[in-house]
Amino acid sequence: MLHSFRRLTTGKSISSTKIALISCLYGLGERYLLLLKRILLAVIRFTLQRLCLKTHGQPQR
Repeated sequence: MLHSFRRLTTGKSISSTKIALISCLYGLGERYLLLLKRILLAVIRFTLQRLCLKTHGQPQR
């Protein structure tokens, strides 16, 4: 991330800034994909737990 921002500030040609921006976007995209995977897994677990509660009744505590 720091290297790409340095390229944005020091790189005078448009192509280098474009490459830096694209690399930053790809890094953010990977982070968002990981977050989406975690959220989807949490939602699936929650729905499965709800379905199990509906079919088997209240959990015994």
